Parts: sequence; C-alpha cells; structure tokens
Amino acid sequence: MLPFVVLGGATTLYILWALTAFPLQLYVQENSLVYINQSTNNTAVAFLYLIVTCGALFFSEIRMMVVFGAANLAILLIVMTVKRYAFTSVWCGYATAASVIILAWAVVGIAIVNAPSAQKSIANLGSQSDVIRDLFTS
Repeated sequence: MLPFVVLGGATTLYILWALTAFPLQLYVQENSLVYINQSTNNTAVAFLYLIVTCGALFFSEIRMMVVFGAANLAILLIVMTVKRYAFTSVWCGYATAASVIILAWAVVGIAIVNAPSAQKSIANLGSQSDVIRDLFTS
C-alpha cells in the first residue's frame, strides 16, 4: 500500500500546486460545474488519479473493498464517457456519496462485531474469528 500512499501524496501535491499556480476557469454547462486548469486537465494527471483512487482498492485484503474498487472504476469510466467536460464536479459528488457508504459499512460492521450476540457466534468460528474482528477493528 505504501506505493499508493506515496503516489497519492505526490499527485495531491502536484494538483494543489497546479490549482494555485495556474488560472482556474469555472462555468456551468448542462447543469454541471466545469473546472478547467491548463495543468491538471491532461491524461497523465487523470491516469495518476485513477491509479491512486481506484488502484489501491484492488490490493485490499478485504474482498468487499476489491468489489468496491471494481465498482469505482466502472463508475469512473461511465462518468468519463458521459460527462467528460464536467468530470471533476460529477466525480466529487459521487466520491462524497461513496465515502458515506464506506463509513456506514464500517460503523455497522463494528457494531455487529462488538454486539454481545455476535461475540459468541464469532468465537465459534475459531481461527476465522480473528479475520472477522480484523476486518472491522484494524
């Protein structure tokens, strides 16, 4: 995961620098916000962003995160195809919703694992119980 952290940090710093160093054009087109920055609107930045936002999920040990990564990639490609001109605003809206879904999944999972009735069931699983606890507590 460290390569994704490093690449994500570098990509973030580059985008932050580009947004402060170059003029930003912003306008509404077909009910979507369009952001144009000469330094961030290129294929290389888009590819790096794709790798760090979706790629890391494919290397997760949690199967649902890998499935989520595949769904993320599919949605990203759909957004890119349908609303390329407004990708940033549409993707950010989706990412907000996706973040809430992940948070809810984690909170519900932790509550289930920590529930007294679940503790007995988990204990009966033997060695698999550690995997289940680690899934939601680490």
